[in-house]
Amino acid sequence: VQRLINTRSERMMHYPGAGVGGHCLPKDTWLLLYGLSMYGKHEVDTHFVQRARAINESMPFHLFELLEEALNLKGRKFPDVKVAVLGVAYLENSGDTRNTPTYALVDRLTAYGADIITHDPYVTEFPEARLTHDIDEALRDADALVIMTKHSHYISIDLDAAARAMRTRIIIDGRDTFSPENARAAGFFYRAIGKGTH
Repeated sequence: VQRLINTRSERMMHYPGAGVGGHCLPKDTWLLLYGLSMYGKHEVDTHFVQRARAINESMPFHLFELLEEALNLKGRKFPDVKVAVLGVAYLENSGDTRNTPTYALVDRLTAYGADIITHDPYVTEFPEARLTHDIDEALRDADALVIMTKHSHYISIDLDAAARAMRTRIIIDGRDTFSPENARAAGFFYRAIGKGTH
């Protein structure tokens, strides 16, 4: 199954990221486990499946931890921070928000009192936080830019212009959108899922 999914460029399963959303993957694992426990005729070790689901569900919180650490290193503290969250849809170049990992991140940011602005070129409604279609508005005076969805719009962001617009130069990249070298050359403190700290 994984090989078949990976033939679709937008569904590469080997890349670590900010979490998994959509209608199928978040629920199908739990349905499989329920079916095995209720109707299975043989003992099946489901530890790996449960662990995979738990890791995927934890990724937005891991992203938040990377953000909090970066803010602290730059002398910024909650609640006095503005966070620009880029990408509300769960899937790149789509407006589908079903079970998007952005919900969990925004919930955590809200609990910490952050000033949150979300941006998504495809999504028209996101009641959980302020939503704009103007990337300049999202980045203006932000203390951090957090990438949750790898929309093609974000790959071409002018990092030098973004650095000038933001109050604090932090990028937390949940989708391997920018190269660390380019981000750091523009003056950003850069952290990404699966990239370590070097």
